Amino acid sequence: MAQEDTQQEFVFQEVTEALHEERLHRLWHQYKFWLVGGLIAFFLALTLFVLVRDYKVSQDEKASDLYITALQAEKKGNTTLADQELDKLINSHSDHGYALLAHLHRAKLLAQKGDTQSALDQLEKMAKQGGTGPWKDLAMLNAAYMTSGDAKTSAIYLKRISEPSAFSAHGYELKGLLALQQEQAEDALTHFQKALQFSPPKDLENRLMMRIERLGGLEALQAAQLVQSAMPPKEAK
Repeated sequence: MAQEDTQQEFVFQEVTEALHEERLHRLWHQYKFWLVGGLIAFFLALTLFVLVRDYKVSQDEKASDLYITALQAEKKGNTTLADQELDKLINSHSDHGYALLAHLHRAKLLAQKGDTQSALDQLEKMAKQGGTGPWKDLAMLNAAYMTSGDAKTSAIYLKRISEPSAFSAHGYELKGLLALQQEQAEDALTHFQKALQFSPPKDLENRLMMRIERLGGLEALQAAQLVQSAMPPKEAK
């Protein structure tokens, strides 16, 4: 009796395995193209990812090399070569962060040559390429410094800096200096105090405190704020 039960179990196991193999065969026959296609797609995606990663690393290295070559050429006094390398960088890697730095550096070289308008054009290109982020603000701050001899023009560039911005403290410091050019000490004090509210770096903070002290210190600042708060609001034009 026990032997018959064992034989029945063996037969049942063979039938089960046969059914299982038949089911697997049927599933494979039904879905083999999807499975093979999925594997091919996976390996293609993996290959593409590796190629894109390697290409990006290669482009980063090329952009970095061009920028370093330009800096080294400038350091040696060869501004012509420096400008050529910066131009190559801008044209061949226009969407790269180093291209934004190249615009800024070209603006510096042009300003040193006395070509202020071309320098401002470079900064405008940098601002356009930088979008609405800190690159645009950095370009506008440099343009404001570059035109600080003309208070109205400089103020226009300062207004284009986002607020708050990583460069807000520097912008308000420059606003204060422009106010001093126009002998508006109270406005200058207010701008310097506003700059301190943006948690500037230590060297800028010390410079702002020194400027405030020269204009009469905190007492003068408080007096300027009291005068401004007592003034009637300006009518909208």
